[in-house]
Amino acid sequence: MPSPELPDTGRDPRWRRRAVTAAVALLAAGTTAPATAAAEPDARAGAQTPFTSGEAEDAETNGTVLGPDLTQGSLASEASGRRAVTLDGPDRYVEFTLGADANALTVSGNVPDGTEGTVTVSVNGERLDTPLRVTSEYSYLDTPDIEGSTTHHLFDHARLLLDRDLHAGDVVRLQPGTVPSYTVDVADFEQVAPAPEAPQGSVSVLDTGADPTGAEDSAAAFTAAIEQARAAGTEVWVPEGRFRIDSPLAVEQVSIIGAGPWRSVLLSSHLIDQTESAGGVRLRDFAVLGDVTDRVDDSPDNFATGSLGAGSEVTGLWLQHLKVGMWLTGNNDDLLVEGNRILDTTADGINLNGSARGVRVRNNFLRNTGDDSLAMWSLHAPTPAARSPATP
Repeated sequence: MPSPELPDTGRDPRWRRRAVTAAVALLAAGTTAPATAAAEPDARAGAQTPFTSGEAEDAETNGTVLGPDLTQGSLASEASGRRAVTLDGPDRYVEFTLGADANALTVSGNVPDGTEGTVTVSVNGERLDTPLRVTSEYSYLDTPDIEGSTTHHLFDHARLLLDRDLHAGDVVRLQPGTVPSYTVDVADFEQVAPAPEAPQGSVSVLDTGADPTGAEDSAAAFTAAIEQARAAGTEVWVPEGRFRIDSPLAVEQVSIIGAGPWRSVLLSSHLIDQTESAGGVRLRDFAVLGDVTDRVDDSPDNFATGSLGAGSEVTGLWLQHLKVGMWLTGNNDDLLVEGNRILDTTADGINLNGSARGVRVRNNFLRNTGDDSLAMWSLHAPTPAARSPATP
């Protein structure tokens, strides 16, 4: 369902390939299907993800299996398949037997409110040196104007790049470490590629002064790299690292490319905010991790707010802990949004509320959004007849 309460400022079975919660098909703004089109399910529906998932309730465990349960406010009601596994204490575990190679782990889980700490990860009985860090900071949102339980958004994703390559048949065990308990919904395993070389001729944000440790604000360095790349007709390169961006970036007629969403991480809750753009924006292969812990409808705590301009592309991104992934108004004609992951938003995943035409939203994966995963609607008025494809 669209969210009419949001103003236009952007507030707003064990192993299988999954398209959980809302893995996407296609949004084509300004088009309608023929009235005679058959309303039959498409067996190919759902995103082709780079990871393989295992449900905790289908794995080996000595924990407590929850659900199925549809009771609002219960952990199981928000879990994939309405079932999950609670591990109360360090002797409780859930373990997954891999069906494919992997070197990275993402877990959708829950810890008690007000809790943060670690979950122990073991491979074939050997405990890894680096644990999975988990927190309740982005969970337990209170929404007083809904009926029933008003506390929701109970799960959150934690990810860990492992220190080794795992193979089919390897066993990964999760156990509470410093947290008193941990409820596991689903675990995603994937093979993350090494960081690639910079594109030839590109402008690296390191060369304009960006800090890859995340200690210093790199907004000015990114802006300088964008200006240099635009002038030279080349791309902005974001290498492996964590870059803090404390103020929004203006993007138009520029490509910003990272080393992959596990390698190149931008720390920002408000990365792009512009009412118009000349378009031609290409954003590819990096992560944007926000720090949004509540839904504040008059604050644009989004990855992108407004317009990217005609002919832009957003591909291969990981967007997490934001209010909305993309709150799109203005001119976004012929926009492509493809192959992205959007997780743990307090409101929508992607909300297209302008009058753009030819927008393609496909093969994206969304899980644990606080409101709509995908929405397309007219915010203030119906689409003008002059823009309708049915009008000569």
